[in-house]
Amino acid sequence: MEDDDAQQGGVDAPAQNRDANGNRNAGGRPNRHRRMIVSDESDNDDVNIIHRPKRRRVGIESADNSIHEDPAQNASEAGGGPSHSDSKSDDDGNQGCNICFEDYTNSGEHRLVSLKCGHFFGRSCIERWIRSEGARSSCPNCKTKAKMRDVRTHFAKSVRLVDNSELIGLQGKNHELQKQNKSLEVENSRMERQIRELRKKTEDASLMAVPRTTPVPNIRSIGNISLRWVQSLGLVSSNQITASARTFDFDGHYFAIGCGQPTNQLFGPSHGLRRLSATFNLDRAFVSLHTNRIRLIAFSPFDPSLILTGGEDKRVVISKFGNSKPIKAWNIPNGRQVWSGCWLSDTTVAIGVSDGRVWEYDMSSESTEPVRDLTDGLGRIPIIRVIRVTDGCVVICSMRGISCSYNQTLIPLLEHERDDFAKINSVAYEKSTEHFVVTFAPGKCNNGITHRLYRIDIHQTGANVQVEFVELAAVPTPYRVQESLCQSALFALSNGNLFSAIYNQDFQSIDVHDWNFNRVSARLQLQDGHTEADRVMEIRAIRGPTDDEKRIVALTEKKVYIVHFAITRNCDC
Repeated sequence: MEDDDAQQGGVDAPAQNRDANGNRNAGGRPNRHRRMIVSDESDNDDVNIIHRPKRRRVGIESADNSIHEDPAQNASEAGGGPSHSDSKSDDDGNQGCNICFEDYTNSGEHRLVSLKCGHFFGRSCIERWIRSEGARSSCPNCKTKAKMRDVRTHFAKSVRLVDNSELIGLQGKNHELQKQNKSLEVENSRMERQIRELRKKTEDASLMAVPRTTPVPNIRSIGNISLRWVQSLGLVSSNQITASARTFDFDGHYFAIGCGQPTNQLFGPSHGLRRLSATFNLDRAFVSLHTNRIRLIAFSPFDPSLILTGGEDKRVVISKFGNSKPIKAWNIPNGRQVWSGCWLSDTTVAIGVSDGRVWEYDMSSESTEPVRDLTDGLGRIPIIRVIRVTDGCVVICSMRGISCSYNQTLIPLLEHERDDFAKINSVAYEKSTEHFVVTFAPGKCNNGITHRLYRIDIHQTGANVQVEFVELAAVPTPYRVQESLCQSALFALSNGNLFSAIYNQDFQSIDVHDWNFNRVSARLQLQDGHTEADRVMEIRAIRGPTDDEKRIVALTEKKVYIVHFAITRNCDC
């Protein structure tokens, strides 16, 4: 009868559980001999009851007489250790109905149901419990208020519960760590911003502390030309021997100066760029690009943010100005040093090297090899200047001659044997008027340094092209000292008159040549104690406050000198 009562749900409450002698056991529960109930899928109420010791499992045995056991329990039984399921009591209904302590079925009166609080029971047991409790009925486990309408049937044939409490705990910890990580990222960004602000303040303070020497220059002027000393800026700190500055370029707002820092094996390249504004504020930031002295710097006229550099490390780099990461880089064939170069288009450049070749590279190409040789393999002497005049017209200047590559045809313009000169020291170009000033070293035909003014004329008749280098004026000088190459500057005023700023090594001065009168109209001798390390390497002329004023900027290995040029009164000069 006891089995029949259990099948029909005839257990009033857990308090009625007694042993075979009618006495309550010590735990308030019946003996641990439990029954496994296997019910058929049909709606037949006949149920087979099998008596055997209770095996703890989570879920329901399916109606096809298969037994679904908890893997965690099997592993525990096989290993002899306690499982996670065994560590919990039966109070939550994990091992069967918490009222009658029997297994659930998937059909019939003792099928699996739950209350709205989530605790599981057999249907017949929980309905009898709620009816017996009356209006004060509640969940036997958690005492949550429960009514008949709160009984919910579950229709699964079998249920296997996986213990994922550890996973849920780890997910919670992971969520907390993610929140902490985001908080730390915000804090890190704030600290980086503060570091940048402090670094900028430090650099500004260092900039204000840069010694701006103001020597007492010796200025001599002829006519209406005025030179006025502005200032000089040191490129290196006291612990550096030399900045090794050789060249620079100007994009209308900033100078890019190629200089070096002490070699450091840990931090890579020791030569790169520093920025100087048009108001002559020197940025202390140093952008490393090369491992040896830089001889080529050229801003792109098509995209001023791009800059072309090359040097004695036999490497060419295109990068964003201020960024040390190259956009494109090439190694020069045959391991030759880079001496000069220019932009031919928005994607192509021409590179003059020490063996007299001029290589054309295309940054849009995946190849690391040059596209062509603009000198047709005829070069031998280092290329000191490459100038783009127009589309398809490139002037190539070596120390022994000047030629023009016009639509990939090489045309000689000046040759040392034909035109009787020893060596070319400098070539300056004025784009708006397409004039050149060429400085020749002393030779058999001239005892001193000579400066000559040329204009390039291009005549095209059908398929025939004629390019001429027309000499307009010459200024011979008695000066003979020309121990190093120095790039001069050629500029025009608003009235079209041309002037040159040239370094005079005899006097260690900057001479201004007035090509309207073919004479030296002004001379500014640099400070006393001028040493070999301060020898001028390159001169540029940039816009001044008015159309008839210029700033002449001279670069040495260690310093930058700024001189103001102006016309003192109205005249025809």
